[in-house]
Amino acid sequence: MLKYFQNRQSSSFISYAVKLFGVKNLPFQSAMDVVTNPPKPGEPSYDQYMSERNKVLGDLALKAKMTTETLNSIEGIKLNEVMGAMYAFPKIDLPEKAIKEAEVGLI
Repeated sequence: MLKYFQNRQSSSFISYAVKLFGVKNLPFQSAMDVVTNPPKPGEPSYDQYMSERNKVLGDLALKAKMTTETLNSIEGIKLNEVMGAMYAFPKIDLPEKAIKEAEVGLI
């Protein structure tokens, strides 16, 4: 958090401090401020921010690809490419024999 403030003008810090002590939801407010106001090119922490951001997004893209490929490799399961918020909604086709056996078991 200290590196974040090194990039800001003192008036921004004072404004932030006022918000800090006047808000009950401090952790969320602090996190949202950093998320919605990332470092800009030329600021001291910009390179580190971009490096960490690209690593996280790259890892998420890899996990989405692995999820899609793994589920699509299973017979009877079809999954559209996982994107965005990482929700996966596979379509599962059950063999007719399995459905009939399940129906018999219910009777």
